[in-house]
Amino acid sequence: MTGKDIWIFADYPHMLKLLRNHFVDDGLMLPDGKTIVDKKLLENLIEAQKSELKLTFKVTYKHLYARGKQRQRVRPAFELFSTKVANAIQVLFPGKKSEAEFFKKINDFSDLMNVHTAEPNANYCKSAYGMDLVKQERFLCELYHYFSKLRFGNRKEGSYVPFQKAIIVSIRSLIGLYEDLLQDQVAKYVITARLNQDYIEGSFGLVKALENSILIRLRWT
Repeated sequence: MTGKDIWIFADYPHMLKLLRNHFVDDGLMLPDGKTIVDKKLLENLIEAQKSELKLTFKVTYKHLYARGKQRQRVRPAFELFSTKVANAIQVLFPGKKSEAEFFKKINDFSDLMNVHTAEPNANYCKSAYGMDLVKQERFLCELYHYFSKLRFGNRKEGSYVPFQKAIIVSIRSLIGLYEDLLQDQVAKYVITARLNQDYIEGSFGLVKALENSILIRLRWT
């Protein structure tokens, strides 16, 4: 036993798909306790753009009524919770600032949890965690409290759906992991995409391929 903490992360792309599914199926109530956001808002957004300037080219009714295997696709979930959708809501529905803010927060969290390179970015959410620590940590702390107060469907306050708990745990784990790495002086930043399942599956695939290669060689010796 090393005495070190164990930090647990949920696969973020999968969590985003579950967020999309709960959003379109049940809707949610924002932390203010009175604003309900559901697929009706996006239906109105799509309809409004039929006669106005189209601001969200990629978002269609398919994003709201996906069935079967289509609900397992990650890309539509990223397209739905995007800055473009947030901006379109602000432009077409000026009175729905809280709703637009919700989509913007999810977009920024998606950026922060899917950083693939160590290259600095002017947008702190697109930089590896730790490169712009003050802003990144403040954002995560705000998001932690924001997400803790979201209520999906008819759930009571403080009652979380499983994926909501997983996101809250992931936020705490990222902050804690970085503090541990910094204290041990083993890393200056975290490339967050490597915390997701794709990298684990890729590593497992490499190990499996190596095992197969060794077995083949042994058979021929």
